[in-house]
Amino acid sequence: MQSSSYAEDVTAQEGVNQTLSGLYSQTLSEQRKMKTDDHSLFHIRLWGNVAPSGNIYRLNSLIAERLKHSDDLWTQLREIAGAKCQLSGMPGGSTEDCADNLYQALQTTKVDNCPTADSESAKNMTSFKPLDEFLGTKVTSTFWGLLLPEDSDEQSAYKKNLFVSLVIMSIQFLAPLLIFINQWTSETNFIVDGYFWTKFEPRELFCLTDTLTEALTMLMGVLFLILVNIVIRSYVDSEISNLEKQCRLCLSRWWTFPNALANAWCCVMTVLVLPLLFWSELRPTDIVLDALGLLFIFTIDDLAGDAMAYLERDDTDFQRMAVWHTAFLSQCPVKVSDLINPNATSLQDVWQIRYNANGKLLQAGTDQPCQTRLHMDASADEGTQIVAENVSMRYHKNRTENRLIGHVDYFVMWQFVRILLQILQWVIPPAWVILSQPCYGPGSVRIVAN
Repeated sequence: MQSSSYAEDVTAQEGVNQTLSGLYSQTLSEQRKMKTDDHSLFHIRLWGNVAPSGNIYRLNSLIAERLKHSDDLWTQLREIAGAKCQLSGMPGGSTEDCADNLYQALQTTKVDNCPTADSESAKNMTSFKPLDEFLGTKVTSTFWGLLLPEDSDEQSAYKKNLFVSLVIMSIQFLAPLLIFINQWTSETNFIVDGYFWTKFEPRELFCLTDTLTEALTMLMGVLFLILVNIVIRSYVDSEISNLEKQCRLCLSRWWTFPNALANAWCCVMTVLVLPLLFWSELRPTDIVLDALGLLFIFTIDDLAGDAMAYLERDDTDFQRMAVWHTAFLSQCPVKVSDLINPNATSLQDVWQIRYNANGKLLQAGTDQPCQTRLHMDASADEGTQIVAENVSMRYHKNRTENRLIGHVDYFVMWQFVRILLQILQWVIPPAWVILSQPCYGPGSVRIVAN
């Protein structure tokens, strides 16, 4: 238990570096330790402090962005291959063959003074991991512009993810809406049954049920209305925390927007649908099944859920993937040519990858820093921790497109959802009891029985 508590808050430990270069060093450290028995909770806690919890939308967002970089880097590598095809050691073949040989040469290239977190022996490592991470996947494009892995197994898995994501998105948008419409127009909707105001008469307020079964059903309904609201409010709070982490990662906006919209919609609609659904139930068992059914829809996109079991990934795996992706981008050059030796005479010396004493990646043939795909903005200090408030980073998708990241997207929407749920948690349970089928007067059970 002592080692577990020590890893509980790794950011409070002395010397923990959460800058971009620090994360890169920790990534290389964990990558080596995962091949041994020396892996611990330290990195798990550290990645969880930087990256949000995982769901199918964020996973697709991460994969989609990774494919964009793979596509851009291979495009650049082919351009370099065309210009360097006459070097000694290059095969006499197509540009693609030359590019493949450049990639193979990268595997044996020595990286001088590589920054690491734990080992002097890794200062002169071979194979440049930030380029290898993205060049390890070749990309093909469909006629409508969708990027897919060229490898058939990876492509099939990614297509399955996309299909499952669309199915889940449809369920999260449509299922609560259709249930709401169905229950709103049913005979058990006691809000629009025509006897709304009579239910506020004193004798109605003190007459809750006629039978023990009705009493137990009402009790179970109130308890689950409270419990589900607590669960959803807790999720909203965690999602706001996730947004603050997500804004620092390099993810595709094509997936982060539907992620926020679908989950916010599901949160609100679940709270609104439950009381209408509970009114149609006659037994406590039905109340339990209704609540669990809606909660399943609400959490269906989470990696930890049963619907995502086929991925064989959990939050920890996603957080590791997300931080490694971010760390590698912080050391990956915007222009591959910055790491090509201008004086190379053979394939063996075409790559020149060096770091200076401060851990900065250098351009080949010079002592000038190499521009990487993720770095602190000009207005920020390179020593700024990535988890700092108002952190601002410059993110390059390719040689021409870049944007600032660090701003928390969709924050206003989630704050609105949080405030709305705070109000509804006090309104819905008592309103559900009061507006239930009356004991006296028009529409009451007793008049119907007579």
